[in-house]
Amino acid sequence: AIILLWYLLVPAIMYYFSKIIRVEETSGIISEIFSGIKLYSLKSIVVLVLNLAFVSIAFLAINFYKNLGGQFKVLGIILGGIGIWILLVFLIMQIYILPILVLDEKRRVLTSFKKALIMVMTNPFSAFFTFLTIIYLLILFYPIFVGIFGSKISFFLSFLTLFPIFLLPF
Repeated sequence: AIILLWYLLVPAIMYYFSKIIRVEETSGIISEIFSGIKLYSLKSIVVLVLNLAFVSIAFLAINFYKNLGGQFKVLGIILGGIGIWILLVFLIMQIYILPILVLDEKRRVLTSFKKALIMVMTNPFSAFFTFLTIIYLLILFYPIFVGIFGSKISFFLSFLTLFPIFLLPF
């Protein structure tokens, strides 16, 4: 449910920020976010379904190749390793997919994936270090909140530790 809420709200918030950056007329933050939800809800749900399908198929393929035995053991290790690299590139692509979807005038989902892949392939080091920075902040926030608020950290504060994940599309 939280993932679905994420894919519904983030494009709408990015739509509002893109209107502010382009100095366009806005009718208030709440109404702009709701209009962004209307514009991007179907497309973002398609992105969510494609992401879940790709990750599921990738995990099944990696597990299949890992379990190959006999004379195909080496081939299974090689293909499983290639699958892990493909999955890593796909995860790094997630930094770009939603912003491209919002900024693309025609709002094409598959084109967003293609452009995100091109951006990762043309600039792999900056994309990878951005991804690592977000993961580092994610790992860093939880112990800080537990240190401040103790082991009885509230449900809301435990969600605040996920804040670096929300930086991915920005």
